[in-house]
Amino acid sequence: MQFIANYSQLIEQRTIDFIMSNKGVRKPEFPLNGYQIENYTNWTNSGYNIDRIGWNFFTGIDFPWDIQLPFNNVNIRWWFSKLDVGDMFPMHTDTFDTSKTVKRFWMAYTDHKPGHIFGYGDKMLSGYRAGDMYEFTDPDMLHGACNMGFSPKISLQICIEV
Repeated sequence: MQFIANYSQLIEQRTIDFIMSNKGVRKPEFPLNGYQIENYTNWTNSGYNIDRIGWNFFTGIDFPWDIQLPFNNVNIRWWFSKLDVGDMFPMHTDTFDTSKTVKRFWMAYTDHKPGHIFGYGDKMLSGYRAGDMYEFTDPDMLHGACNMGFSPKISLQICIEV
């Protein structure tokens, strides 16, 4: 992961409040199949309890206002992920359409707190501030997240087709 810049000026408290007070759509949707089966197989073969895996997903259609993004690109996909206390999303590779080249970004939407974990390869991000944006230097790198803290963990995920 490579630090890009801090975009805290784009973060609105009303967006954080909305995410904190709503459930969103639970992801991933089980049973996984097709292109997602490799991740599912890795998790079950490793002994993960599938009932404990998941996070809450929010997109633009969930908000009654426009979300300010750090990029203005027509080929952009974005979503928020909220990991409630105890949520986890084990190490995985993303399951995007491999016929397209994408640049992938992760932005902290809240400050790092003890127990908020984001791993990329063999590195763990910590000490980040709300608005800190990182680019995945290898979009196929194993990564995962969990929340063993005391408050929800919110991040913004961005994919841009190049």
